[in-house]
Amino acid sequence: MADSVSCPECGAETDTADDLESGPTVPEIESDDDGTISLYGNQDLFLCSNCQATLGVSL
Repeated sequence: MADSVSCPECGAETDTADDLESGPTVPEIESDDDGTISLYGNQDLFLCSNCQATLGVSL
């Protein structure tokens, strides 16, 4: 059985990849103990097709 995601902004239910929109690509960030950041590979964001709120990130 597939999982569904409820958009926290508009409440739309997302059950399939067809219900998502591809968003911008963003870097993966890790903060170090000294407060600096390290950037890693880019990840794609997935957006609500109803209101474009961010729902998840590709891994």
